[in-house]
Amino acid sequence: MGCGVATLEHRHVGVMWKTVSEDCNLACDYCYYSTCGGKPGPKINRIDSAILEKFIKEYMARAQGAASFAWQGGEPLLAGMEFFEEAVSLQARYAPKGTSIGNSIQTNGTLINDRWAAFFKKYNFLVGVSWTVQRIFMMRGGWTRAGRAAFTG
Repeated sequence: MGCGVATLEHRHVGVMWKTVSEDCNLACDYCYYSTCGGKPGPKINRIDSAILEKFIKEYMARAQGAASFAWQGGEPLLAGMEFFEEAVSLQARYAPKGTSIGNSIQTNGTLINDRWAAFFKKYNFLVGVSWTVQRIFMMRGGWTRAGRAAFTG
């Protein structure tokens, strides 16, 4: 669970969080990152709330009018709705007046439902969904490593 910070135009800073470390709900053959085999443990390795608050507070103090957050995983939605509600609340609390806040998330899309969609719309998240030839095959009747249908329909 780390973050990388990149400076943009010497004024604006962007941050990318590995929201849940390598935890993921899929076991894609091509994945170079996750070693959990699509079966994250009983406790998701998400960013600790105290670390999240400390970082957002310090980051916003340096935002200079704009702050962008990119959320990745494993599968970042495994962190749960409550985690992202906390993150946007902290962003709003610590952002200097007039700061433009942007959030983006890269997901495999399997956990997106109406509640997530409403959340993304409410907070204007840019959502990237990872699709590959393998995922398309799986939608047409492929299977997981456990031998079950990955998608139906």
